[in-house]
Amino acid sequence: MTIINMHGEEVQILSEHIFRAKSAKTVCVSAALAYFGVTPDMYTVTSTNKNLRAYHGILRRHGLGVRSRASATRKAKSVGQLRKLLPKVAKNETENVVGYLVAVPSHVLVLGIDGVTVVDTAPRKRDARKLVQVHAIVAKSS
Repeated sequence: MTIINMHGEEVQILSEHIFRAKSAKTVCVSAALAYFGVTPDMYTVTSTNKNLRAYHGILRRHGLGVRSRASATRKAKSVGQLRKLLPKVAKNETENVVGYLVAVPSHVLVLGIDGVTVVDTAPRKRDARKLVQVHAIVAKSS
């Protein structure tokens, strides 16, 4: 499978999940990371039994910042509500946000700063999935 990353380049992602005894490399996380320029061959796992959000560290190791937006998006209870709220949140950002990494139960997707879905391996027409986490992905200045 391939997707278009934030630089407009076509990149490969996993076509199916890879499960190991105590860790996993999943399709949805590999697609989200690939959008930010981190291809599946650049990391071993996206989650472990002890660290379900290991992909935050992967993004940080590859030069991106991961900032929680829990307080700014607390009014949104679902992905659909978050889409409407994100343009207002993005307008108040002081850092160079390149997208929002959104975790819902057993899935991860990427929304743009305008609230439009950028990467979602399990898209919905009406998205009522409950939010677990919302993180702004920040391009660190060099």
